[in-house]
Amino acid sequence: MNFNLKNYDILSVNPQLYVESEKRQKTEFGGFTSVILVMILMASMVYFFLEVFLRNSFLVIYNQITDSRPVLNFTNLPIGLALFDSQAKLVDMEGQVRIFAEFHEISADKNREVLHKIIKIKLERCNISNHLGEYKDYFKKNPLLEKYWCIPKGKYNLTLHGNWADSVNSNSYLLLKISKCFNTEDTYLFPTQICKNMTLIDSNLLQVFLNIFYLDNDIDHNNYENPGQLISKSETFALSSTSYSSYYIKKKIVKYQTDSGFLFSNLRNENFFQEDTLSMITDLSVNKSPTGLFGNINISLSKKTDIFFRGYIKLQSALANIGGIVEGIFFFFSAIMKLLMKRYYYTELGKSAYKFSADPIDKIQYFQPFKFKNYKIFKNEKRIRESKLNQNYPNYHLQKNNTK
Repeated sequence: MNFNLKNYDILSVNPQLYVESEKRQKTEFGGFTSVILVMILMASMVYFFLEVFLRNSFLVIYNQITDSRPVLNFTNLPIGLALFDSQAKLVDMEGQVRIFAEFHEISADKNREVLHKIIKIKLERCNISNHLGEYKDYFKKNPLLEKYWCIPKGKYNLTLHGNWADSVNSNSYLLLKISKCFNTEDTYLFPTQICKNMTLIDSNLLQVFLNIFYLDNDIDHNNYENPGQLISKSETFALSSTSYSSYYIKKKIVKYQTDSGFLFSNLRNENFFQEDTLSMITDLSVNKSPTGLFGNINISLSKKTDIFFRGYIKLQSALANIGGIVEGIFFFFSAIMKLLMKRYYYTELGKSAYKFSADPIDKIQYFQPFKFKNYKIFKNEKRIRESKLNQNYPNYHLQKNNTK
């Protein structure tokens, strides 16, 4: 094989063909598609930049973990209770029913001995200003609000922590108790009062419903400033003086992270709580408790902790999306132009290389405005054409001589 240095040329220049001194052949259709491309580019720029600065588009990533030591301060959050009969009428609890609360805190000392501390909480008639305070607007639709019994606001430290019945870590929970009226020496919770006949009490409390209102949180991912929205919540529990019912309300911690940066990450954290589960356990045996208890509500923390990450589209992502859209549209229109304009391009290229005329053959200019080295080829082609004319028109030479 002969060595040829020309085969290793990597700097060679590709020859270009020009039509009317232009590399690209411009057409009206190409101009029309170019205008559409510019309009789409401008529309996509407006759309994506509005998404960046108006925060309309976001991505939410959800995860859930187990936390054995959650903490939630419930001190200033309102809780109210009331009893209703089967006709949805408020039950007169005077001399019949007693509702009170206990805050249980369980911990272990250095010797691993369990310490169980109980704080008794006396409930009071709900007052919109004293017991609801800044949250009164959440419960303004309840016309019987002042007929409920509320936990005093800010009087007791109600910080829930840990998981209920955890035998390893310390924990605390709030217990709301409902009992029949009974004689007791506890003058703090129950001042001296006369209880009604027990048979009458059992008859009136054979089927009642305990309604409890409290605050909870709803998650609104579309809210840029505050995704955790406080809402009022109400639950109704069926009770009976002939059985013992326990209801368990589990609260979970929600950790919400928002990346609010336009170009670089800028994390903003928000922590709030949300109801996790609600369950019940009922003892169908006849209630023979000496204290007359026939129901309780246990409010504690769940082991579940929800973690949300919300990220918004950033400026560099918007530019990448705009570039991808423009490139795709440009490729689409270029493919159409290549299919439709290929024949037109070669036609125009041929017209530029040759000048076609209706004049006699001897006056036709075969190479204008270009100069070709293969001039003899065109001369031979001229002779061939003249010979064909002589065969078809025998008098052609006579006419040609006469014209001379």
